[in-house]
Amino acid sequence: MRKTFGLVVAAVLALALAAPATAEASVYHYTATANTTDDVDIYLTTSNVLNGLGGYDLLSATGTILGNAITGVVPPSGTTTNDGSYVYDNTYFALAPFFDYNGWLLSSLAGNWNPYFDSDSTSRLYISNGSCGARGCLLTNISSVNTPEPITLALMGTGLIGLGFMVRRKSGGAMMATPA
Repeated sequence: MRKTFGLVVAAVLALALAAPATAEASVYHYTATANTTDDVDIYLTTSNVLNGLGGYDLLSATGTILGNAITGVVPPSGTTTNDGSYVYDNTYFALAPFFDYNGWLLSSLAGNWNPYFDSDSTSRLYISNGSCGARGCLLTNISSVNTPEPITLALMGTGLIGLGFMVRRKSGGAMMATPA
């Protein structure tokens, strides 16, 4: 029985190590302050392949901006899109402010949101409903943290549970009693 179990474990490990384990996407938790309150809290999913601009394509977004739920990412029609209201490329960069002059275009029920890097070297958030003025709200306290995907956490948890069962099995399943 033990020999069969050992062979199964060895086969599974061999298959796991032989297959390349590259993730298709990365998830980042992006936060910033606009209008002096913590109003920007977004989870961004990006590709893991550098695009022609030296960043990563923004695939999806969830979260809130100024209390409005993000409903998605407006896809650009080319490398950079100028639709008359916005110029955006939806490229995420590894270094702050995490977007370039063109920025991202995110949608919500309240309108479109365009975080971008302004020509005066400041990060701004333009909102289609005009609530931040003509140039947009100034963004400060910008941070972005790579977060593990849920499946990664599930696999790690399963592994830890398996290790716990192995330790318990080796100790005979009995709890160690401490003398009084």
